[in-house]
Amino acid sequence: MRDSSLNNPEYKLLQIKNWTIYHTFSKPRTLVIELSTVCNRSCTYCFRKGIKKFEEKYLEESIIRKILETENKYDKIVLTGYGEPSLHPEFDSIVLKLSDISHRLLINTNGSLLQDHISVLSKLMRKVEIFLSVHDISYTISLVEDLVSKLGRSIITCIRCIVTVSQENLDKCIVAIEELIKLGIPKIYVSCIVPVNYNMCQCSCIDSTICENTIKQLALRSVFGSFIRNSFVYVPRFRSSTGFFICPFVENDSVFVRADASVCPCMFYAYELRTYIHCIERVNIPLVFGNLYEKTIEEVWNLPEYSRFRFLVATRQFPNCLECELEQYCSFTMNNLQDCWGNSPTCSYCPFARGLVYCPT
Repeated sequence: MRDSSLNNPEYKLLQIKNWTIYHTFSKPRTLVIELSTVCNRSCTYCFRKGIKKFEEKYLEESIIRKILETENKYDKIVLTGYGEPSLHPEFDSIVLKLSDISHRLLINTNGSLLQDHISVLSKLMRKVEIFLSVHDISYTISLVEDLVSKLGRSIITCIRCIVTVSQENLDKCIVAIEELIKLGIPKIYVSCIVPVNYNMCQCSCIDSTICENTIKQLALRSVFGSFIRNSFVYVPRFRSSTGFFICPFVENDSVFVRADASVCPCMFYAYELRTYIHCIERVNIPLVFGNLYEKTIEEVWNLPEYSRFRFLVATRQFPNCLECELEQYCSFTMNNLQDCWGNSPTCSYCPFARGLVYCPT
Protein backbone atom coordinates (compact mmCIF):
# COMPACT_ATOMS: atom_id res chain seq x y z
CA MET A 1 0.00 0.00 0.00
CA ARG A 2 1.37 3.36 -1.01
CA ASP A 3 1.65 6.37 1.23
CA SER A 4 -1.74 8.03 1.80
CA SER A 5 -0.38 11.55 2.15
CA LEU A 6 -1.76 14.33 0.01
CA ASN A 7 1.19 13.97 -2.38
CA ASN A 8 0.17 10.35 -3.07
CA PRO A 9 -3.58 10.64 -3.58
CA GLU A 10 -4.37 7.08 -4.71
CA TYR A 11 -3.80 3.77 -2.95
CA LYS A 12 -5.13 0.23 -2.78
CA LEU A 13 -8.04 0.09 -0.37
CA LEU A 14 -9.43 -3.46 -0.51
CA GLN A 15 -8.97 -6.74 -2.35
CA ILE A 16 -12.25 -8.68 -2.66
CA LYS A 17 -11.79 -11.91 -4.64
CA ASN A 18 -11.06 -10.74 -8.22
CA TRP A 19 -11.84 -7.10 -7.51
CA THR A 20 -9.38 -4.48 -6.34
CA ILE A 21 -10.79 -1.32 -4.78
CA TYR A 22 -8.71 1.84 -5.04
CA HIS A 23 -9.12 5.06 -3.11
CA THR A 24 -8.59 8.39 -4.84
CA PHE A 25 -7.88 11.57 -2.90
CA SER A 26 -11.07 13.41 -1.97
CA LYS A 27 -12.32 16.11 0.39
CA PRO A 28 -15.31 16.21 2.73
CA ARG A 29 -18.25 18.25 1.47
CA THR A 30 -19.81 18.78 4.90
CA LEU A 31 -18.02 19.83 8.06
CA VAL A 32 -19.84 19.17 11.35
CA ILE A 33 -18.25 21.04 14.26
CA GLU A 34 -18.83 20.70 17.98
CA LEU A 35 -18.08 24.21 19.26
CA SER A 36 -19.11 23.38 22.81
CA THR A 37 -19.91 20.47 25.09
CA VAL A 38 -21.33 22.94 27.62
CA CYS A 39 -25.12 23.14 27.75
CA ASN A 40 -27.63 25.25 29.68
CA ARG A 41 -30.41 22.66 29.43
CA SER A 42 -30.87 19.19 30.91
CA CYS A 43 -33.22 17.31 28.58
CA THR A 44 -34.24 13.86 29.80
CA TYR A 45 -33.52 12.16 26.45
CA CYS A 46 -30.21 13.91 25.70
CA PHE A 47 -27.27 11.70 24.70
CA ARG A 48 -25.14 13.54 27.23
CA LYS A 49 -26.80 11.48 29.96
CA GLY A 50 -25.52 8.27 28.38
CA ILE A 51 -21.90 9.38 27.92
CA LYS A 52 -19.27 8.14 30.34
CA LYS A 53 -16.74 10.64 31.71
CA PHE A 54 -18.23 13.54 29.81
CA GLU A 55 -16.13 16.72 30.00
CA GLU A 56 -17.41 20.21 29.34
CA LYS A 57 -15.18 22.35 27.13
CA TYR A 58 -15.07 24.70 24.13
CA LEU A 59 -13.31 24.14 20.83
CA GLU A 60 -10.13 26.23 20.92
CA GLU A 61 -9.70 29.17 18.57
CA SER A 62 -6.44 27.73 17.23
CA ILE A 63 -8.44 24.84 15.76
CA ILE A 64 -10.93 27.26 14.22
CA ARG A 65 -8.01 29.11 12.62
CA LYS A 66 -6.65 25.83 11.25
CA ILE A 67 -10.05 24.99 9.77
CA LEU A 68 -10.21 28.44 8.15
CA GLU A 69 -6.83 27.89 6.47
CA THR A 70 -8.29 25.19 4.23
CA GLU A 71 -8.55 25.76 0.49
CA ASN A 72 -11.68 23.63 0.49
CA LYS A 73 -15.04 25.38 0.12
CA TYR A 74 -17.58 23.26 1.98
CA ASP A 75 -21.12 22.72 0.71
CA LYS A 76 -22.23 23.25 4.28
CA ILE A 77 -20.93 23.60 7.81
CA VAL A 78 -23.06 22.35 10.69
CA LEU A 79 -22.60 23.65 14.23
CA THR A 80 -23.92 20.99 16.58
CA GLY A 81 -22.69 18.37 19.05
CA TYR A 82 -23.33 17.37 22.64
CA GLY A 83 -23.53 20.95 23.86
CA GLU A 84 -25.11 24.27 22.94
CA PRO A 85 -22.95 25.91 20.21
CA SER A 86 -24.13 29.45 20.97
CA LEU A 87 -22.53 29.22 24.44
CA HIS A 88 -19.06 29.42 22.88
CA PRO A 89 -17.52 32.77 24.00
CA GLU A 90 -16.56 33.63 20.41
CA PHE A 91 -19.71 32.32 18.75
CA ASP A 92 -20.47 35.42 16.65
CA SER A 93 -16.99 35.83 15.19
CA ILE A 94 -16.65 32.07 14.55
CA VAL A 95 -19.97 31.94 12.72
CA LEU A 96 -19.05 34.88 10.49
CA LYS A 97 -15.65 33.41 9.66
CA LEU A 98 -16.99 29.93 8.93
CA SER A 99 -19.62 31.40 6.62
CA ASP A 100 -16.78 32.50 4.33
CA ILE A 101 -15.71 28.90 3.64
CA SER A 102 -19.17 27.36 3.24
CA HIS A 103 -22.19 27.77 0.98
CA ARG A 104 -24.62 26.94 3.79
CA LEU A 105 -24.35 27.27 7.56
CA LEU A 106 -26.58 25.14 9.82
CA ILE A 107 -26.89 25.83 13.55
CA ASN A 108 -28.45 23.19 15.79
CA THR A 109 -29.56 24.99 18.94
CA ASN A 110 -32.03 24.96 21.80
CA GLY A 111 -32.66 28.62 20.94
CA SER A 112 -32.17 29.96 24.45
CA LEU A 113 -29.49 32.46 23.41
CA LEU A 114 -30.52 33.36 19.88
CA GLN A 115 -31.75 36.80 20.96
CA ASP A 116 -28.15 37.57 22.00
CA HIS A 117 -26.91 36.88 18.45
CA ILE A 118 -29.41 38.89 16.41
CA SER A 119 -26.65 40.94 14.79
CA VAL A 120 -24.78 37.98 13.30
CA LEU A 121 -28.01 36.27 12.22
CA SER A 122 -29.11 39.39 10.34
CA LYS A 123 -25.87 39.32 8.33
CA LEU A 124 -26.31 35.66 7.32
CA MET A 125 -30.01 35.54 6.47
CA ARG A 126 -29.39 34.12 2.99
CA LYS A 127 -27.18 31.20 3.99
CA VAL A 128 -27.95 30.34 7.62
CA GLU A 129 -30.43 27.65 8.72
CA ILE A 130 -31.46 27.52 12.36
CA PHE A 131 -32.48 24.08 13.63
CA LEU A 132 -34.48 24.51 16.83
CA SER A 133 -34.90 21.60 19.24
CA VAL A 134 -38.47 21.93 20.48
CA HIS A 135 -38.82 21.21 24.21
CA ASP A 136 -41.60 23.63 25.11
CA ILE A 137 -43.88 24.67 22.26
CA SER A 138 -44.97 27.88 24.02
CA TYR A 139 -41.34 28.92 24.40
CA THR A 140 -40.55 28.05 20.77
CA ILE A 141 -43.50 30.08 19.46
CA SER A 142 -42.51 33.03 21.62
CA LEU A 143 -38.90 32.76 20.40
CA VAL A 144 -39.89 32.63 16.71
CA GLU A 145 -42.23 35.61 17.12
CA ASP A 146 -39.43 37.57 18.78
CA LEU A 147 -37.03 36.73 15.93
CA VAL A 148 -39.65 37.80 13.39
CA SER A 149 -40.16 41.13 15.17
CA LYS A 150 -36.41 41.83 15.12
CA LEU A 151 -35.36 40.32 11.80
CA GLY A 152 -38.52 40.41 9.74
CA ARG A 153 -40.91 37.73 8.51
CA SER A 154 -38.29 36.31 6.11
CA ILE A 155 -36.43 34.76 9.07
CA ILE A 156 -39.16 32.09 9.11
CA THR A 157 -37.69 30.65 5.91
CA CYS A 158 -34.42 30.03 7.78
CA ILE A 159 -35.96 28.13 10.71
CA ARG A 160 -36.29 24.35 11.00
CA CYS A 161 -37.71 22.54 14.03
CA ILE A 162 -36.88 19.13 15.51
CA VAL A 163 -39.49 17.39 17.66
CA THR A 164 -38.27 14.34 19.59
CA VAL A 165 -41.12 11.97 20.25
CA SER A 166 -41.66 9.21 22.82
CA GLN A 167 -44.69 7.26 23.97
CA GLU A 168 -44.86 9.49 27.04
CA ASN A 169 -44.89 12.84 25.21
CA LEU A 170 -46.74 11.75 22.06
CA ASP A 171 -49.82 13.90 22.69
CA LYS A 172 -47.72 16.99 23.45
CA CYS A 173 -45.66 16.41 20.30
CA ILE A 174 -48.79 16.27 18.16
CA VAL A 175 -49.91 19.63 19.57
CA ALA A 176 -46.41 21.05 19.06
CA ILE A 177 -46.25 19.95 15.42
CA GLU A 178 -49.71 21.38 14.69
CA GLU A 179 -48.71 24.72 16.23
CA LEU A 180 -45.46 24.79 14.22
CA ILE A 181 -47.42 24.18 11.03
CA LYS A 182 -49.72 27.11 11.86
CA LEU A 183 -46.63 29.23 12.48
CA GLY A 184 -45.41 28.45 8.96
CA ILE A 185 -42.14 26.69 9.85
CA PRO A 186 -40.93 25.30 6.47
CA LYS A 187 -39.46 22.03 7.72
CA ILE A 188 -40.45 20.09 10.84
CA TYR A 189 -38.45 16.95 11.61
CA VAL A 190 -39.82 14.24 13.89
CA SER A 191 -37.27 12.02 15.61
CA CYS A 192 -37.57 8.99 17.89
CA ILE A 193 -35.73 9.09 21.19
CA VAL A 194 -32.76 6.78 21.69
CA PRO A 195 -32.99 5.49 25.28
CA VAL A 196 -29.84 6.26 27.27
CA ASN A 197 -30.93 4.38 30.40
CA TYR A 198 -32.98 1.27 31.05
CA ASN A 199 -35.98 3.17 32.40
CA MET A 200 -36.39 5.01 29.09
CA CYS A 201 -36.42 1.93 26.84
CA GLN A 202 -40.08 1.12 27.49
CA CYS A 203 -41.26 4.53 26.27
CA SER A 204 -39.32 4.56 23.01
CA CYS A 205 -41.34 4.94 19.81
CA ILE A 206 -39.07 2.54 17.93
CA ASP A 207 -41.28 -0.38 16.81
CA SER A 208 -44.32 1.27 18.41
CA THR A 209 -47.44 0.92 16.25
CA ILE A 210 -49.23 3.63 18.22
CA CYS A 211 -46.48 6.19 17.62
CA GLU A 212 -46.13 5.23 13.98
CA ASN A 213 -49.83 5.47 13.17
CA THR A 214 -50.36 8.69 15.13
CA ILE A 215 -47.42 10.58 13.60
CA LYS A 216 -48.06 9.33 10.06
CA GLN A 217 -51.73 10.34 10.26
CA LEU A 218 -50.69 13.81 11.39
CA ALA A 219 -48.15 14.08 8.57
CA LEU A 220 -50.78 12.96 6.07
CA ARG A 221 -53.26 15.57 7.32
CA SER A 222 -50.60 18.27 7.08
CA VAL A 223 -49.92 17.50 3.42
CA PHE A 224 -53.21 19.02 2.31
CA GLY A 225 -52.29 22.40 3.79
CA SER A 226 -48.54 22.21 3.21
CA PHE A 227 -48.64 23.98 -0.16
CA ILE A 228 -50.55 26.86 1.40
CA ARG A 229 -48.54 27.20 4.61
CA ASN A 230 -45.30 25.88 3.07
CA SER A 231 -44.76 23.56 6.06
CA PHE A 232 -43.61 19.97 5.58
CA VAL A 233 -43.40 17.31 8.29
CA TYR A 234 -40.56 14.80 7.90
CA VAL A 235 -41.44 11.51 9.57
CA PRO A 236 -38.81 8.96 10.72
CA ARG A 237 -38.98 5.24 10.14
CA PHE A 238 -40.51 3.57 13.16
CA ARG A 239 -39.70 -0.02 12.21
CA SER A 240 -36.22 -1.40 12.84
CA SER A 241 -36.93 -4.45 10.65
CA THR A 242 -37.13 -2.73 7.26
CA GLY A 243 -33.52 -3.37 6.29
CA PHE A 244 -33.13 0.33 5.44
CA PHE A 245 -29.52 1.54 5.83
CA ILE A 246 -28.25 4.90 4.61
CA CYS A 247 -25.70 6.77 6.70
CA PRO A 248 -26.35 10.54 6.43
CA PHE A 249 -22.74 11.33 7.32
CA VAL A 250 -21.28 9.14 4.58
CA GLU A 251 -23.93 10.10 2.01
CA ASN A 252 -23.19 13.79 2.61
CA ASP A 253 -19.40 13.27 2.76
CA SER A 254 -19.49 14.63 6.31
CA VAL A 255 -16.84 14.62 9.00
CA PHE A 256 -17.32 15.41 12.70
CA VAL A 257 -14.86 17.55 14.66
CA ARG A 258 -15.19 17.03 18.40
CA ALA A 259 -14.71 19.87 20.90
CA ASP A 260 -11.26 18.50 21.76
CA ALA A 261 -10.27 18.61 18.05
CA SER A 262 -10.63 14.84 17.54
CA VAL A 263 -11.89 13.83 14.09
CA CYS A 264 -14.67 11.22 14.11
CA PRO A 265 -16.84 9.73 11.34
CA CYS A 266 -20.06 10.88 13.04
CA MET A 267 -21.57 12.16 16.29
CA PHE A 268 -22.91 8.75 17.31
CA TYR A 269 -19.40 7.28 17.50
CA ALA A 270 -17.70 10.33 18.97
CA TYR A 271 -17.99 9.39 22.65
CA GLU A 272 -18.38 6.34 24.88
CA LEU A 273 -22.14 6.24 24.78
CA ARG A 274 -24.59 3.75 26.29
CA THR A 275 -27.93 3.18 24.59
CA TYR A 276 -30.84 0.83 25.28
CA ILE A 277 -32.70 0.22 22.01
CA HIS A 278 -35.02 -2.78 22.53
CA CYS A 279 -33.91 -2.63 26.20
CA ILE A 280 -30.48 -4.05 25.27
CA GLU A 281 -27.52 -2.19 26.71
CA ARG A 282 -25.06 -1.31 23.98
CA VAL A 283 -21.82 0.61 24.39
CA ASN A 284 -20.35 2.74 21.61
CA ILE A 285 -16.57 2.78 21.81
CA PRO A 286 -15.32 6.17 20.49
CA LEU A 287 -14.09 5.95 16.91
CA VAL A 288 -11.39 8.59 16.36
CA PHE A 289 -9.33 8.70 13.17
CA GLY A 290 -7.13 11.68 13.98
CA ASN A 291 -6.74 15.03 15.68
CA LEU A 292 -6.57 18.53 14.20
CA TYR A 293 -3.67 19.43 16.47
CA GLU A 294 -1.59 16.97 14.44
CA LYS A 295 -3.17 16.80 10.96
CA THR A 296 -5.48 18.74 8.69
CA ILE A 297 -9.03 17.60 8.03
CA GLU A 298 -8.08 16.51 4.50
CA GLU A 299 -5.15 14.44 5.79
CA VAL A 300 -7.35 12.60 8.30
CA TRP A 301 -10.15 12.19 5.74
CA ASN A 302 -7.81 10.39 3.32
CA LEU A 303 -6.23 8.01 5.81
CA PRO A 304 -6.56 4.35 4.66
CA GLU A 305 -8.49 3.24 7.73
CA TYR A 306 -10.96 6.12 7.45
CA SER A 307 -11.42 5.65 3.69
CA ARG A 308 -11.99 1.92 4.15
CA PHE A 309 -14.61 2.59 6.84
CA ARG A 310 -16.51 5.02 4.60
CA PHE A 311 -16.43 2.55 1.71
CA LEU A 312 -17.99 -0.22 3.81
CA VAL A 313 -20.67 2.13 5.11
CA ALA A 314 -21.42 3.52 1.64
CA THR A 315 -21.88 -0.01 0.24
CA ARG A 316 -24.08 -1.06 3.21
CA GLN A 317 -21.77 -3.87 4.31
CA PHE A 318 -23.41 -4.35 7.71
CA PRO A 319 -26.02 -6.73 9.16
CA ASN A 320 -29.10 -5.31 10.91
CA CYS A 321 -28.69 -6.19 14.58
CA LEU A 322 -32.01 -4.47 15.38
CA GLU A 323 -34.04 -7.04 13.44
CA CYS A 324 -32.00 -10.17 14.17
CA GLU A 325 -33.83 -12.93 16.05
CA LEU A 326 -30.66 -13.52 18.08
CA GLU A 327 -30.42 -9.88 19.13
CA GLN A 328 -31.19 -10.65 22.80
CA TYR A 329 -28.48 -13.31 23.05
CA CYS A 330 -25.69 -12.25 20.67
CA SER A 331 -22.52 -10.79 22.20
CA PHE A 332 -21.71 -8.88 18.99
CA THR A 333 -24.67 -6.54 19.48
CA MET A 334 -23.35 -5.31 22.84
CA ASN A 335 -20.92 -2.81 21.30
CA ASN A 336 -19.65 -1.42 18.00
CA LEU A 337 -16.31 -3.23 17.99
CA GLN A 338 -17.25 -6.10 15.66
CA ASP A 339 -20.27 -7.72 14.03
CA CYS A 340 -21.07 -11.23 12.81
CA TRP A 341 -19.98 -10.31 9.27
CA GLY A 342 -16.46 -9.60 10.49
CA ASN A 343 -16.63 -5.79 10.28
CA SER A 344 -14.58 -3.91 12.85
CA PRO A 345 -15.82 -1.38 13.80
CA THR A 346 -19.46 -1.89 12.87
CA CYS A 347 -22.51 0.29 12.27
CA SER A 348 -24.90 -2.67 12.51
CA TYR A 349 -27.24 -1.13 15.10
CA CYS A 350 -26.95 2.57 14.26
CA PRO A 351 -30.44 4.14 14.65
CA PHE A 352 -29.43 7.10 12.46
CA ALA A 353 -28.49 4.93 9.47
CA ARG A 354 -31.72 2.96 9.99
CA GLY A 355 -33.71 6.19 9.65
CA LEU A 356 -35.15 5.96 13.18
CA VAL A 357 -33.55 9.14 14.46
CA TYR A 358 -32.95 12.56 12.90
CA CYS A 359 -29.27 13.02 12.03
CA PRO A 360 -27.91 16.59 12.26
CA THR A 361 -25.81 16.62 9.09
